[in-house]
Amino acid sequence: TRKQTQELLGLTSAALALSADNMMRIHSLSDPDGELLDELVVEEQPAIQAATVDLALLTISEMSKPLGQGSATVQTMDFDLLVDLCHRHQTIQAARRVQTRVIDPTNMEKAKEASLRQQLILKFHLALKEEQDRAVGTGVEREVRWKASAPGGRGGNVRGSHILYLSSLQAATKRKEVFTNANVPRLPEVIAARVTPLQPLHIGNYRIIWTKKGLMVSHVFGLQAKGGGKHGKHEAVTESSNISTLSKISVQIFDNLHGTQFRSIPAATALLQAKQFGHTPPINFLCLLSAVLKLSPTGLKLVPEDSDRFRTLSRGLVQFNNAMTLFRKRGKKTAAVDGDPGEEEDEDTE
Repeated sequence: TRKQTQELLGLTSAALALSADNMMRIHSLSDPDGELLDELVVEEQPAIQAATVDLALLTISEMSKPLGQGSATVQTMDFDLLVDLCHRHQTIQAARRVQTRVIDPTNMEKAKEASLRQQLILKFHLALKEEQDRAVGTGVEREVRWKASAPGGRGGNVRGSHILYLSSLQAATKRKEVFTNANVPRLPEVIAARVTPLQPLHIGNYRIIWTKKGLMVSHVFGLQAKGGGKHGKHEAVTESSNISTLSKISVQIFDNLHGTQFRSIPAATALLQAKQFGHTPPINFLCLLSAVLKLSPTGLKLVPEDSDRFRTLSRGLVQFNNAMTLFRKRGKKTAAVDGDPGEEEDEDTE
């Protein structure tokens, strides 16, 4: 457009003006005088010759000793001369990047000129960027394509909602039946894992999970949900109000050290001094912790309410083992029908 053309013309004129000003300053510099240079060389020659004469050796009255044991002590050392020498010979970049410095007025003028040139370059780039073709999708759109709400949570997909509802209902019924037959402790909490529409499961929550090595606490950092049907695709989600709608949950595992203390390096990876991560099916998700934990660099500490809940569930470890065995047997029969994600356990959490 005409407005853009005038803007580019103004920027070009400003850039030419800066270049012309720099050229005028260069041409205004005086040429070096040959006679003056010769006089300076003649005056400096005696000083140079005197510096090249061998210096007389100093007579040392005592033998040198380590610092602090001789006449020189730490208190007598003064580095002010070295610091001053470093400041006088530092580069312009070093002088501008330190936090405490004395700004030279001449350097301020140079900085202003550089900032004007940078502003012109930035405006040129913005004008050229407006004329460039943009991609079909931006970073925000790409993020939306792989992150969505879980089926059963907020923002479910309208297409195929009936199939997803039946699949999640069947998984929830199977979960309830397995834990009821095994007679696990705290049955009302374990059936729904304390995940409700008012208290959905978010990334960053802490929970109690079952593993072959016992009950442990895990930190959720990834959720995945599977679409309806046998060939449904997995997608990453940020939250879910129904534990049975998820297919896999990515976690970091914390092992119980003693009492309410849990360590970030469990016994399974203690020899490597590494943290343990893994993907767990929803059936391994037993209970969501209710309070904010006390975190530390080496692990975490449960509050009394969650500590009592963990001890009660740990006393029923045999019942939970029976429930997981029963679930695997039932999963083999129905895996081809509903594509239940919990039919097999993830080896990372065993």
